[in-house]
Amino acid sequence: MPQEPLVTNDELQKQFNAASKAGVSPCEWLPPEWSELKGNGNKFYDTVSERPVKLNDNTAAKKCTDAGQKADSEPLDKVETVPSKKGWVDPFSDFTHVDNSEFPASDLTAIAAQLEANLIAQPGNPEILARLRRLVGAEAPGMKRLERVFDWVLYRTTDLLGDLNTAAKNQSQTEYEEARKNYIEFLKDLDDHEPERKNKKMDPLGVDEDDPKKIKRKKLRKGGYGRTIKWTCISPVIFDGKIYGARVICHWNPHSSSNGIPVQHPPP
Repeated sequence: MPQEPLVTNDELQKQFNAASKAGVSPCEWLPPEWSELKGNGNKFYDTVSERPVKLNDNTAAKKCTDAGQKADSEPLDKVETVPSKKGWVDPFSDFTHVDNSEFPASDLTAIAAQLEANLIAQPGNPEILARLRRLVGAEAPGMKRLERVFDWVLYRTTDLLGDLNTAAKNQSQTEYEEARKNYIEFLKDLDDHEPERKNKKMDPLGVDEDDPKKIKRKKLRKGGYGRTIKWTCISPVIFDGKIYGARVICHWNPHSSSNGIPVQHPPP
């Protein structure tokens, strides 16, 4: 069967050196430095050999970034409230939950059916079921908070990779280096499991403190969600020198969330 092209030992060492310098895992994709991008005709190196049909969707990419920017404008959910679908959650919220491997969804469904049918002789069955669903299953607050964190990661990935595409298309060194810095800091933020020790404000909303009305949002921000993410892997899908999308995995403890997302890119 066909084998992927192998790199030399020097090339492999170069990749590890670049990751070490950036302060991220060598397993993560790093945008090339400006000189390397420019030397390759302002194109990224391809990671796939054919156009990714499912990820070739600028409309869906814009929808994702629009939804994320809308959530940026909402107040941060407080730690003591049930997470909403509107805003992002506080990084110091309680993310504890009973995983499906410990209490399968099928068990919850079976118990709910019996309670709803009053097969279990117990007064206050609806209240019992409501309390149970606050502890286990997909609707438990801890699980819903993790869902919002994953939404945030997808939004930020789509937005920041799209900025890299735009900067490469514009052939602007200043624009590209800023987009590259923002993306690398995003990776470092996701990998920071003790962000509270860095004496830097954690703000998933990216509020610009220099804006008197606190309406503007910054691309460079520290979300603090690395406190609850065990590890993350973001693998861009690049064809014809453009980032079409990415495959994203966030591993919690013990389950994981994954998705393939489109990224806004210049048309062929």
